[in-house]
Amino acid sequence: MDVTSIATIATAIGTFLLAMITYWTVKEMQLQQKRSRLTEEMSLLVGPLYSHKFNEMLFGITNEEPNRYSPEAEYRWSDYYNFWDNILTNNYLAPLYLRDSLNGYLSAKDAYWDAFGSHINVNRFERTALGKTKRETFELKRIQLIYAIDARYPSLTREIEQLEKSYLDRLLRR
Repeated sequence: MDVTSIATIATAIGTFLLAMITYWTVKEMQLQQKRSRLTEEMSLLVGPLYSHKFNEMLFGITNEEPNRYSPEAEYRWSDYYNFWDNILTNNYLAPLYLRDSLNGYLSAKDAYWDAFGSHINVNRFERTALGKTKRETFELKRIQLIYAIDARYPSLTREIEQLEKSYLDRLLRR
């Protein structure tokens, strides 16, 4: 074998090794991006929804419509608006079924308050046919949202755990 042949073989092996390292690096980056996206979904969207899903101030029909612009809004409704502003900002992270459930719930809540209109009292409004219908629709959408949250939370937890486990396995194999 002459020097040219040895150089060609060495170049081919070097190129193959470089391609393998590049492939491995790209796969690792994709897994890290996926893990980052899933942890972001958990911390910014699913986690807060899951931990507050039974909080009546955030998820229920309160005695009055939350009003961001009322004088007492800063202390009375600040937790409400901070929570929902963050959820709406990060809604894009959700899978379609959770996003649809969340949007359906919010639409039902808005429809309830739109129908409430000039009524003075929630209890009186809910005794009307329209009030009963709007309340029932709201409760149905609320239950659907809770089911969607309850489905996504363990699923997302498993996905994150699997990615973390595979990452640790890959580190230990090095």
